[in-house]
Amino acid sequence: MSSAVPISPPPVPGPGGDQLPAYVSNGVIGLRVPAVPLQPGVAMLNGLAALHPVLGIEYSPQAPYPLAGDLAVGGVRLSEWPQCAGGIEQRYDFACGELHSTFRAELDGTLLDVEVLTFASRSHPALVLQEVSVTASRACELTLTAVVSTAGVPGRVERRTVGVDSPEGDLADGLLRFEPVGGISSSGLAVWTEGPGGDDARERADWRGNGELATSYRVHARRGRSYRLRQVAAMVPSLAHSVAEHHAVRLLRSG
Repeated sequence: MSSAVPISPPPVPGPGGDQLPAYVSNGVIGLRVPAVPLQPGVAMLNGLAALHPVLGIEYSPQAPYPLAGDLAVGGVRLSEWPQCAGGIEQRYDFACGELHSTFRAELDGTLLDVEVLTFASRSHPALVLQEVSVTASRACELTLTAVVSTAGVPGRVERRTVGVDSPEGDLADGLLRFEPVGGISSSGLAVWTEGPGGDDARERADWRGNGELATSYRVHARRGRSYRLRQVAAMVPSLAHSVAEHHAVRLLRSG
């Protein structure tokens, strides 16, 4: 007798209307993924707590969103022209817990076909992962950026380190310690990326000077060729480790 295969729901075209955003989770991390997955969504972390500023009670707050990103052709960024994205479709694969998203964006006269794979690891529950694949309609200077976003998340960045290295090589592109409102807990986050062009095309930065982390890869894209950006993030609450951001680096490397 063959084993039963989970039945996945049909694809959802367009931005989804009044439906809730897509959701991926492994019981430790939960992500609400927007229709254009490079935009910051909502991240929840099991064990993270905050003090409600009005009611004065403990509640489960948002954490920094670990799998945001951006695309640019020349100096034109999708984050600055979000209306340029269209042809949106998202579908679940319940057999392996993956979310597949596709959309098109026209930037500086170049049409970009974008495919995004997002999932929360079941074997390493502190990890969430994403792969962005971009194909350009003409030769151009293409920039793919991975972002850890704190935009709209109540709280403050207590620590930020860009680049975590060891004698054996890179451990992480960066790490954050983020404290939600009330200061009763914090979350540690570490991120690793792999992009087109390797180290020669990579630039790490404090994104826009507001405490977010970003790693960009700039390449001279050829027409019809796909360019991939992979990002892996580890998230740990202070409930699980007293120096959660360092433990996040260890878990990141183990994954």
